Amino acid sequence: MRLNATKMTFTITRKENLHGDEKNGATLFLAMACDRAYQPGDHLGVFPSNREDIVAGILDRLADLPDPDAPVELQLLKENHTPNGT
Repeated sequence: MRLNATKMTFTITRKENLHGDEKNGATLFLAMACDRAYQPGDHLGVFPSNREDIVAGILDRLADLPDPDAPVELQLLKENHTPNGT
């Protein structure tokens, strides 16, 4: 399997399920090779997904939920601390 980034290509060289079997879930160890050396500022983002049937089963059991497909806005509260505690 090859993963293409903006300027880099990664090849998965090893894949191992750390749970041992997929019945108990999957936490994957992935070893990847890159077509060039890492440079300062290079980064890799991994976006895992859940099985649709599991998500649907959980959502069916929850009551009074907002639309699960609606966008969510996250805000960061930055607290300022001073020597006098305010």
